[in-house]
Amino acid sequence: MNECQICGRQASGSGTVEGARVPLCYNCSRYAPNFSVYKEYRPVEKKEIIKPDVVVKRNYSKLIREVREKQGLDRKHFAAKLQIQETELTAFEEGRIKPTIEEAKTLGYALGINLLEEEVDEEPVKTTKIGSATLGDFIKIKKKN
Repeated sequence: MNECQICGRQASGSGTVEGARVPLCYNCSRYAPNFSVYKEYRPVEKKEIIKPDVVVKRNYSKLIREVREKQGLDRKHFAAKLQIQETELTAFEEGRIKPTIEEAKTLGYALGINLLEEEVDEEPVKTTKIGSATLGDFIKIKKKN
């Protein structure tokens, strides 16, 4: 669809403004005395896509290295295939850099594995009084064997 020539929104029709026939939205149609709606115009419905939050797996570095080595790929050629620097791939494999979600998708696709998992909510903080938390509520005590 066209954009409104006055405000930039999605045009719903056209009209004559200062002698020129231009696409306009409903809000700007008041500036054109002969505004006509497009026949195929239907307002765009905004669909809210609810997607679970995903994060990169904790053992991503080990997975990347193991699968790359199983497939017989060396770092130089695999990095070239991904169009990234070899040093960046090395940093991923050593765990010095955590890949972004998009990078993890690309790496996972190239290796044939999934490097993403749904984010797991940690258990809520237990408080001693309603509405107030103390430092002790956040400390986890390790038990000796």
